[in-house]
Amino acid sequence: KLTGALPAIDGSSLTGISGGKVLQVVHSSVTAGETFTSLAGGTNTSPNFTDTSLNLSITPAATTSKILVLGSLYYDAAGGNLPATMRVERDIGGTSTAISTQLGRGNYASNMENTVWCASINDLDEPSTTSAITYTAQLGNPNTAARTLYFNSNYYNAGMFESFLTALEIGA
Repeated sequence: KLTGALPAIDGSSLTGISGGKVLQVVHSSVTAGETFTSLAGGTNTSPNFTDTSLNLSITPAATTSKILVLGSLYYDAAGGNLPATMRVERDIGGTSTAISTQLGRGNYASNMENTVWCASINDLDEPSTTSAITYTAQLGNPNTAARTLYFNSNYYNAGMFESFLTALEIGA
C-alpha cells in the first residue's frame, strides 16, 4: 500500500507529446418539450429529419482541431408501434452534413405511453475549418406516413426532460 503525496509535475519536462489539449467547451441544453405534428415520412434507412430547438455553435481556433460532440437526446413517437429516431447535423456556412447516423430508435407501445427514449452521441468530428460550426439535434420519422413525434417529451408529458449537446474543441 502506497501512502503520501505525489510530487507535482508541470509537464515542461515531458517530450514527444503534442496535441490533445481541450481548447474550448460549449454546452447547450433544453428542457422545453416540442411536438412535431404531421412530420412527413421517410423510409427505414432514410428517415425524414427536422431540426429541434437544441443546437450550439463553436468556432475552432485551427483547421486541424477536432470537435468532440457529446449529448443525450430524449424523444418519443405517437401511436401505432412505429419508431422515431434522432441524429446530429453540422452546419458550416449554410452547408449541412449529418455527423451521425440514426442514434437510436424508439417505438411507441400502447402499454408504454409514458416511455421516453434517449439517444446518446459521442462523436469525434473533423470539420477542417475555422468558421463557425452549428451542431443541431434532429428528430426523424423513419415511417412512410406523416405522424406526430415529440422531442424532450413524450405522448403525455412535455418538458419533463433535459436534452443536451456539448462540443469540446481538441487541439492537434
